[in-house]
Amino acid sequence: MKRDTRARIDAKVHLHALAHMNMIRNWVGQSTSPDLYEFADKYGILLWDEFFQPNPSDGPNPTDLAHLPGQRPR
Repeated sequence: MKRDTRARIDAKVHLHALAHMNMIRNWVGQSTSPDLYEFADKYGILLWDEFFQPNPSDGPNPTDLAHLPGQRPR
């Protein structure tokens, strides 16, 4: 939805409302457009924004325990 026009976002959110859906999951920031929030309010749709979560390949090193109280790396 990052490249959708305002009219297309309106149509997509409206289709959710017509299908009696009351929530849209905005997974990992798929859309950051203020229009999405505006149309969700217009049609009574709850937006569930997911936070970015690190993947194992780019997250903290599990062998590094220095950040935990009372723990030390082995």
